[in-house]
Amino acid sequence: VLRSLDNHRESQAAEITHLNFRLGSKATLAEISFSGGEKVLLEPNDIVVFVGPNNSGKSKTLTEIAESLSIDETNLDERFRSQLVVKSMKLAKNGTSEDLWEFLVRNGSARGDSVRFQNHETTKSRVKAFDQRMLGNVAPYFCLKLDAQSRLGVVQTQNGVGPGGIAAHPQHFLYDNEQLMSQLSREFRSAFDLDLFFDFRGAPQIPIHVGETPPVEDGEDRISDSYVQKVRKFPEISNQGDGMKSYAGILFQTIVFPRQMTFIDEPEAFLHPPQMRRLGRTLSDNSPGQLFIATHSSDILRGFLEADSQRVRVIRLRRKGSKHHATELAPEKVTELWRHPQIRYSTALDSIFHEQAINCEDDSDCRLYSAVFHFLENQGEKSKWPDTHFVPAGGKHAMPRIARALSELDVPLKMAFDIDVLNNESTLKSVVESVGGRWGQFEELWTQLNLEVRSGVKPKTNQQIADEIRSLLKDVSQGLPKSEIESALKDDKAWSIVKKKRSCSHTERRCNNALQQIDRNA
Repeated sequence: VLRSLDNHRESQAAEITHLNFRLGSKATLAEISFSGGEKVLLEPNDIVVFVGPNNSGKSKTLTEIAESLSIDETNLDERFRSQLVVKSMKLAKNGTSEDLWEFLVRNGSARGDSVRFQNHETTKSRVKAFDQRMLGNVAPYFCLKLDAQSRLGVVQTQNGVGPGGIAAHPQHFLYDNEQLMSQLSREFRSAFDLDLFFDFRGAPQIPIHVGETPPVEDGEDRISDSYVQKVRKFPEISNQGDGMKSYAGILFQTIVFPRQMTFIDEPEAFLHPPQMRRLGRTLSDNSPGQLFIATHSSDILRGFLEADSQRVRVIRLRRKGSKHHATELAPEKVTELWRHPQIRYSTALDSIFHEQAINCEDDSDCRLYSAVFHFLENQGEKSKWPDTHFVPAGGKHAMPRIARALSELDVPLKMAFDIDVLNNESTLKSVVESVGGRWGQFEELWTQLNLEVRSGVKPKTNQQIADEIRSLLKDVSQGLPKSEIESALKDDKAWSIVKKKRSCSHTERRCNNALQQIDRNA
């Protein structure tokens, strides 16, 4: 009888766990309108990642969306008018309130005219809210919001429920479903290299411990004295640090109670970068519905992209006065960019969390400009310097691809080159067009400048270069002057001499005039 009861409860737990993906009544976000005037259209299984600089409205957006879903029809329009970021939303629904009510009655616990299912109770009259624009009282069955504090509390040790009791917390369903608990423990181990397991003799509580799952020896089972003693040598998850508790809290909710819409604010809180990336991959794998993330971390974003970049919608928020503007990088663009090493293996993505980016040729340039910025900031300048991220591209030829990616996300961008970027028409054209410029505005000026340089700067002959190198090799007691030799070898090109000498000889005035005109058009 007990075995039959256990099997029934485990089967019921599995059925309840997948409520929102087996039920006829479904609801997902189809459209979000922002105060800046932009609209974003969504698909039922999108992973939407809100990014942007500080105070751009990421967390506020998540809160306004999640709270609006539970607003009654009579108060909905006023609610949207009062919100700062999200000004309207549309849901895509399948099924009716009758379908939902029938499911709740069949799978929940009825008391009078009300039904309790999981940790939420409702009535038939309230379920009719499903037929309105939003979800009203039944929103908890379709959406879940997790912030830093709520997910820490999820892992607190709970009391068990006996036969006929109402399971309400994730621990209750995990206790009755060994398969689900094994899945959760595997995901936890992938981040911390430790397991999660129950003390099955902890009644009236059902403690979850963290460590290496003790082996069940011959003659033991999970409630044997010897086995329980081994379990209790390990600490409970509720007594661990915030990083472990936060990670486990997210797993408890998203794996045990998957929803058609899940909202997680700053999932990276309390975690180290490798755990952030692992969490992004785990959430992508275990969230078959829509997932909405507000984050300050490129590591979380990288985790999502590594798992399934085709589902990821990156929306960068930017605040301008009282308006919040949204710029989207569509899934196909995300997938395309993620294929390229310049984006995937660089710090370019970090730019989306700053007010502006400066794209440089290499690390040394980034360090130089960063030092200049910090020096000027410390001089007591009255005007605020923008929060800036410096992006090393690994060469001028890689910079246009990074520039196009950041421009797609409306990141204010500046590009810092050595002067020899001007020596090649194809490279310069690619740079101009990567930031939305038209080469036609520059072509005539560049042609004039290039002509002045090549006619006004006389390259050295091979004999002159050879003589200079011989002179450098006369005294090698301090080592071979490799850089000086390399510099001498470049003096057979007009633009190399301009870069080295910073002079165009007798045509310097005309060169400078052309440069100034190019600068004004940039």
